[in-house]
Amino acid sequence: MSTITAATSGSLGDNTGFWAKARRVFGELLVDKRLAENQVIARLPRFVSEYLVSKLCKKNNCSKLVEFVRKYYPDPRDKDKYLHELMVKGKLKIIDEVKVVVDVKKGLLKAVIPSLGIVDAGILEEIVSENENLMRTGMWGIVELSYMKNNQQKIIVTGFTPFQVSRIDLDWFLETSRKFSLEEWIHLIINTIGLNPEAYSPEARLILLTRLTPLVESNLNIAEFGPRATGKTFIYRNLSYYTRIISGGRVSPAQLFYNIVTKQVGLIAVKDVVVFDEVNRISFVNEDEVVGKLKDYMESGFFERGPKQAHSDCSLVFIGNVDDDVEIDTVESLLRVLPKFMRDPALLDRVHGIIPGWRLPKITTSNLHLSREYGLVADFFAETLHQLRRIDYRRIVLDHVELGEGFTIRDEKAVVKLASGLIKILAPHGEVDRQLFEKIISLSVDLRLQVKQLLHTMLPREYPSPRLEYHVRWG
Repeated sequence: MSTITAATSGSLGDNTGFWAKARRVFGELLVDKRLAENQVIARLPRFVSEYLVSKLCKKNNCSKLVEFVRKYYPDPRDKDKYLHELMVKGKLKIIDEVKVVVDVKKGLLKAVIPSLGIVDAGILEEIVSENENLMRTGMWGIVELSYMKNNQQKIIVTGFTPFQVSRIDLDWFLETSRKFSLEEWIHLIINTIGLNPEAYSPEARLILLTRLTPLVESNLNIAEFGPRATGKTFIYRNLSYYTRIISGGRVSPAQLFYNIVTKQVGLIAVKDVVVFDEVNRISFVNEDEVVGKLKDYMESGFFERGPKQAHSDCSLVFIGNVDDDVEIDTVESLLRVLPKFMRDPALLDRVHGIIPGWRLPKITTSNLHLSREYGLVADFFAETLHQLRRIDYRRIVLDHVELGEGFTIRDEKAVVKLASGLIKILAPHGEVDRQLFEKIISLSVDLRLQVKQLLHTMLPREYPSPRLEYHVRWG
């Protein structure tokens, strides 16, 4: 048995031929990532701004788009100005994320319009029928509002143009990914998430892409600790509308699981990924209840609260900042940055892996660290990641790895799920050679070892010295 370590190849060098191939293959699904950096446009989530860039920017001229966003995307300070305009003129168009809630008792559809602080607007039935994700995750788009003072719901959504792709041809995407080498594919994906691959070492590129695994792998629980400004939250906030970020503050069981009063399911039931950002600043309402339910959910994928029993495939991500003067050079130093609720060994053992964010460089200047090239349009990529959750590559891992001494059932589950997620990111078509497979397994074991080392330090008698030996079977 041996532990294998490896790294990806380096720079593409002259990549003119690569981008010619990428444009030929993906066409209008490629967008110049630099165009979304405009300060006015950057107020929008990246998956929204890039959709608009692809539609409204002509030959790198985005003046029309900038004016479009200025006109239709409300500044929070101007909420009452927009509401007054709606009352006076009777019509209003804005850019916003709309979520529809069904009020069964009153027989009403209620639209939530966040930028205007509206939680009970009416909405036409045909709009909801044509855009079912309004009732699931919510959708961004151009919202047409009408004011009807004699109507029970005075504000009605009478038109909606979505900014998001709702369907993709996953088989086409999988087949298309075969046309690129591993180095080319990594280069494309890192540019797609808005970063410059040349600013990262081969090892750092793999660590960076590990952040995408919860987006493609169901019920994958990971943590990441590292310095501020390394982009830990950026990917989850800007890349996918199937995620929700909780940044500090108090979190209730109703918010996460089920609200007994309103009979509404919580974030874990409706999102692909829930991110606990700045975990050291998060506290729980009824902490014992929340932590207990989190442990049950992280183990089985099921949750129960009041009369509600449900299963979800939502992945959980725990993100913590490490001060610049704190160096994560020992297990003890990592243990000191863990929040109190994560020092519960039973909860920590249910975290499948810890991403070593302290090994990634800070994002300091746009010219150096942000993408200077093209990448896939974020809304298309977000929907692709969502669809990849339907594919299961765990069998590939189990068929080619013999797990040896030191592995528990939870260790096996963690490594297999992490490796399955990495295959979906690095080789979406599922065909990997031995060299790539060994890199994926090595990294997956390393992420799990971060958890095992913490558990051993906390309870050395219960959790023996961590050794995860394995052997790759090939051919």
